[in-house]
Amino acid sequence: MERNFIILIGFLETATLGILVLTLLMSWYPDYYYSLFEVAPKFYVFVALLIVLGPILGRFVYKADRVAYLNDLSVIYLLKFCVVFFALHYAYSHRPILAVFSVDRFVVVQAHHIPSEHIPVGVAEMILSGEKPPLVAARKFSETDLSNLLSVMGGEPDIEYRPNRYERIEYQREKIIERLCSNAQSADEKRPFEGRSCGPVKVPLIYSFDQSATAVFDLDAIEILKVFPNNPWQ
Repeated sequence: MERNFIILIGFLETATLGILVLTLLMSWYPDYYYSLFEVAPKFYVFVALLIVLGPILGRFVYKADRVAYLNDLSVIYLLKFCVVFFALHYAYSHRPILAVFSVDRFVVVQAHHIPSEHIPVGVAEMILSGEKPPLVAARKFSETDLSNLLSVMGGEPDIEYRPNRYERIEYQREKIIERLCSNAQSADEKRPFEGRSCGPVKVPLIYSFDQSATAVFDLDAIEILKVFPNNPWQ
């Protein structure tokens, strides 16, 4: 085997594998999630590792002795398999599966936050059938029962990470309008929020424990229209 041929084969393998992985990443992190979770820089590092473990290392350990060279290649491919496996496992387990409206903000729930068997059937169907992580709402704790609040302060999950508190976001429509569109006027003073239309509003979007962005949310369409990376509280 000639060195130039080894390099060409290595680059073709890397390109093919890179395209396949990029397709998966774009499926797991659709639309604005791709930039929020900084998938592109991580993908570039992944491709760089594949290039090192492919054409570069393959060229470096090249031997005229075919048997000896194939033994070295087997080690290289084992390393490459480990890199691909751990990269895909990390990306898949950290993919966003839900955007949960919690009190006055959206919180992105990743796959590793909640065991799949704990997700209600209806919500699981929404996740599987949607192109993007679906929007749901979390019911607040009772204000008269402080045990839940104390348990959260003790380290237990808050409402956005408790699947038993999930419900369709439409069920909290009036509450959301009251919290996000409190300055809007209604023709019916006795029922100020029922049937009201709320234009797109800016809502904090927490997509990691220490990272946040600003989402433009349209309640009528039940959709996040766009996301800006700026701090929503500034």
